[in-house]
Amino acid sequence: MKTNKLTKWAALLAVIGGLAALPLTVSAALKYVDSGTVIESGSVYAAVSGTSALTVTGSGVAYNGTALQLSSSFTDMHGARVADQAALTLVSSTISTNGVRSNALSIGVSSVATLNGLHITVMGINSIGVLAREASLVTIDNSVINTSGSGNDYGLIAKSTSRIIATKVVINSSGTRSLSVVADTGGYVEVNDSEIHATGLVKDAALVPYNGGFITLNNTTVDSITRVLTASGNSSVIINNSVLEATGTCEALAVSDSDLTVSGGTVSANGNNSLIITGTSISNVTLNDVVFVNADDIVTNGTFSGTARLTIGGAITSNITSSGSGTLAVNVDSGTLTGDITAVGAAAVVVNLDNGAVFNGLVSPEIPLSVINNSTWNLAVNATVNDLNVANGGKVVFQTAGGYKTLTVGNLTGNNGEFHMNTDI
Repeated sequence: MKTNKLTKWAALLAVIGGLAALPLTVSAALKYVDSGTVIESGSVYAAVSGTSALTVTGSGVAYNGTALQLSSSFTDMHGARVADQAALTLVSSTISTNGVRSNALSIGVSSVATLNGLHITVMGINSIGVLAREASLVTIDNSVINTSGSGNDYGLIAKSTSRIIATKVVINSSGTRSLSVVADTGGYVEVNDSEIHATGLVKDAALVPYNGGFITLNNTTVDSITRVLTASGNSSVIINNSVLEATGTCEALAVSDSDLTVSGGTVSANGNNSLIITGTSISNVTLNDVVFVNADDIVTNGTFSGTARLTIGGAITSNITSSGSGTLAVNVDSGTLTGDITAVGAAAVVVNLDNGAVFNGLVSPEIPLSVINNSTWNLAVNATVNDLNVANGGKVVFQTAGGYKTLTVGNLTGNNGEFHMNTDI
């Protein structure tokens, strides 16, 4: 899982970034860069007490074609600090920090940073690879970010209304609480064609949007010793054609009062649940053609007291189990769901098959099941349903394999529905 098509260019970046491992015997920090200044190629700067290695203010733009080297070992001092409403372009450079709250790049309010070919190493406590503050825009391409501190270390974090667009980036998070990607309070992070390896976490997840944060993942590999994703507080996550693997002892994906859409790709959970839904408010989860590997059920847990809508599109194979006192609506819309749906205790579950959907499985007797608009329920074993609606070309098809089946229905409703049964007359 940790070696794929990005390996070659990642190795090249490691060679460039290897300069960060050399002793940085450097001149004093470059305190201010103003008004379109071009920094001399190959410059080396280290932070001093009270001053980051590089500080950009005003409309400053710093360019480097080879290997700018920035470092900091001082508390609250950074490799590069871009002040509010400033701009920085940084290319083929290395940044290393090991101070407390010492970020590699700290991007100020309403500022712009364009980053390419960076090798970033963050070793200090409570430090960040790239921090984007309110209303800022950061693009980072073809770069490597390593975090290994013992505190709240982050690879990428977007604060309120800021945006980070990362493409062909490798993030290695090995600290005890090194979160790889964080979107906070309306911040937005998009990760494309990248690798994320979270090997040191003791809690949380590799991807953490909260308080209305947004994360989009495209064609990216994520492996995490804990969860791949924990989304909470009215956050939104879209994941397309990605490989997600939780290698530890917990579920791969967790959603609480948030929205999640996963289309294509795979989700692996090391034998644990693939997805858990919790919370007290509203969650919306959409799954389209996702392959679950070595994963148990999609579940709501015993603390779930909100309302969740689970929409299935494409082909999905998974059992679904709901606990707690909340309500789970399972909507299979033009897709195929293979697996059983179970309600535990006080959990309320409803299941709707619509627009040509196919269901291969059973529901708990107390779960209302609706089969409408040319959808099909394939019945392979005996079943009991208290409330069944079959309408508008909906079909219940008794499978021929395994002999005769019995369907017991407490309340049958519908119009123009069909039952396809095997008979011996």
